[in-house]
Amino acid sequence: MSSPTTEGELSVTFRNKTIPVPVPALNSSIPSVLGQSLWKDIYFAKCQDLSIYPTEAREARFLEVVAKNCSSNICDLHENGLGYTAASLLSYALKNDEKYTTLILAGNSLGDKGAVTIADLLRVNTNLTSLDLRSNDIGVVGGTAICEALSKNMYVTNLDISGIQGNNRNHLGTKGAQVISTMLSQNQVLAIFAARENGFGHEGIQNISPGLSQNSTLTSLDLSSNSMGVEGCRILCQALTPPPSIMSSLTPSLSPVLCHLYLSRNGIGDSCMDAMAAFLKASKTIQTLDLSYNNIGPKGSRVFSEEGLRYNGSLTDLNMERNRLGSAGMLHIATAMKTSFQSVCILEKVNVSGNEISRGLGELSEAIGKCTTLTHLNLSLNLINEKAIQPICEILRWNTTLKHLDISSNKLGDVGGNELAKLLLVNKGIQLLNIKDNGMKDASGDPLSEAIITNFTLLNINVDMNDFNFKNFSTIQESIKRNQKQYKRDTLARHKRQIDFLLGTEKRLQSL
Repeated sequence: MSSPTTEGELSVTFRNKTIPVPVPALNSSIPSVLGQSLWKDIYFAKCQDLSIYPTEAREARFLEVVAKNCSSNICDLHENGLGYTAASLLSYALKNDEKYTTLILAGNSLGDKGAVTIADLLRVNTNLTSLDLRSNDIGVVGGTAICEALSKNMYVTNLDISGIQGNNRNHLGTKGAQVISTMLSQNQVLAIFAARENGFGHEGIQNISPGLSQNSTLTSLDLSSNSMGVEGCRILCQALTPPPSIMSSLTPSLSPVLCHLYLSRNGIGDSCMDAMAAFLKASKTIQTLDLSYNNIGPKGSRVFSEEGLRYNGSLTDLNMERNRLGSAGMLHIATAMKTSFQSVCILEKVNVSGNEISRGLGELSEAIGKCTTLTHLNLSLNLINEKAIQPICEILRWNTTLKHLDISSNKLGDVGGNELAKLLLVNKGIQLLNIKDNGMKDASGDPLSEAIITNFTLLNINVDMNDFNFKNFSTIQESIKRNQKQYKRDTLARHKRQIDFLLGTEKRLQSL
């Protein structure tokens, strides 16, 4: 670790040698919350961690990052080469800090020793509310220290200890899952918890589940890419679905409040969809459910839709991307959307990209007609041809709710492109449209560019990888720029209308 020597000079240990290093002029833009000289000390500690020779140029780059990313209440030092020594100094400096509420250290090399020093910080700091430790080569020892500190910490509400693809992934594994469970059962404030790619497997999920079943503060849980499989999925769903006898006896303060659940890439398959449906049917709070990349087919989709989705009255965001639903699986989901046992379908975002659902769009178009809350729809990578897209275009002509439509990487061709042109001539709702890579040529480029000239709602369109001539491409881009400028000019009026609407809603609620 660096230490002051003479005035205007620091020393750093490099390859077992203590080297005096001159200190350049202080940068006045560097946040003073830790003291300008202390940021320099952290830089020299980083050099020691990386076994690199400190230079003025490297120091200047580091201090520029600090000035840019640590000037507000967020201290963002992601991917800065920080190791144990730098983490120790930073942890010591922040113990009594009253400015930073968010600390982002993702993509560094803290390891277990560095995580232990961050845990020491969590035991005394009362200002931090969000901590990002993704991909820091943290294992059981470091994870245990963090979780033990958070078991008594009443301030941190957001923790991310996930892995990021690449080097230094965290690896808490099954043993780390045990201390996570203890932390979840004891912590009384943590609302957002992410632990993607930690190698839990079904045994790790089994270890975590007791803590989840006792927790009443988590609103968001991300356990994606943990290879939980069918067995782990069942265990998780049971932990998140208290029996009715228990639910009826719980006070509101102890009732589950989970709103967002992310389980992408876990090999769940069809066999766990009955448990997932039971969870969905029982939950009164779930709003986001991500089941993407889970090898769910038509059979699983039927159980999920008929026994879960139809009965749920809270889900607004459903992600089924890159499963194997097929047209039959899409039919089940669409049927559940339009025959919900709730008064209305309240889904706002549906992603069924990459499921080969081209023959299920008739039912989906009917569901869109009944689901008046739907704002985002992703149908990309589904082998949709010019015939399959027609019912979607028909139902959307007079729809003003849907704002984002992605039908990229399909097989619309010029006939499908002409259907989209007819849609854009009358639709006043769609703002973002992605029709990239659809085999379109100027036979559809001409009517599309002409339609967009008369459309003042569309703010962005992706026509890449279609064979349009320069004139059509330029016309489309100029029309989009015109719309974006007008949208910006209307910002004040738009916000005023929203405020008036909210005030009217408030008055109606007060009168009830």
